[in-house]
Amino acid sequence: MAGSDSDITKIWLEAAKRQQERIEAEAVDFEFPDWTQVSAETYATAVAPKEALDRFPFDTDLAITQLQRELQYDRVQAVCHEAMIFDEGKGFRLPYALLHNWHWWQQMPRSDNDFWTTGYLEIAVPKKIGGMSFEARGRIRYFGVRFWPDGLPGGVDNPVASGNDNSSDASLPPLPTAEAERVAKALLDHWGKTLTEKRAVELARGMCPENRVSRDGFLETFRAIRGPKMPGKQPSTGK
Repeated sequence: MAGSDSDITKIWLEAAKRQQERIEAEAVDFEFPDWTQVSAETYATAVAPKEALDRFPFDTDLAITQLQRELQYDRVQAVCHEAMIFDEGKGFRLPYALLHNWHWWQQMPRSDNDFWTTGYLEIAVPKKIGGMSFEARGRIRYFGVRFWPDGLPGGVDNPVASGNDNSSDASLPPLPTAEAERVAKALLDHWGKTLTEKRAVELARGMCPENRVSRDGFLETFRAIRGPKMPGKQPSTGK
């Protein structure tokens, strides 16, 4: 009987090893999504980590778990004062950058982490995704992470920009058609057809602070690239 148990254990271990090898073989090289940046005014309207956490009517640990769930699916989004990216021997800095949702699948600060007070977050950049093992190829340091209030309990519409054309932008040059097409394609590639038109205009204005983004003009380009809207009610969050 002991020999039989040993044989079963050996078969199980060999099967587990083969499964792990198969999963590792299917892992693919990680590629960064396109970065999205917002204006300083937008960043100023976002809420600090501790305030975002306090929006959830749960104890701290459960609130962190719930916030992570929301972040993983872009129902809540985070923005930083500055990101420092060190990737494959290269380094660059981005002000007012959105944090991609893959970060929150990989890591979420615990309740005793100073992130909830300082907004400082450091995260490893994976070499591959889809495997069982992890190997870092670089790191990202985020300073002053905050959260947009639109997806949080009691939140309001996303404050990227006003929903109406702002007369204070009248002196800015209009957004060129080619640039509008590039921005619309980038937004659709990242968020897909569930992205609402209101949110698309807000993001376009945040991405193009040096141009005047006309709502009607941009939406004409956006709709042409997107095609017909999906049937049924569209998500109110615009993610």
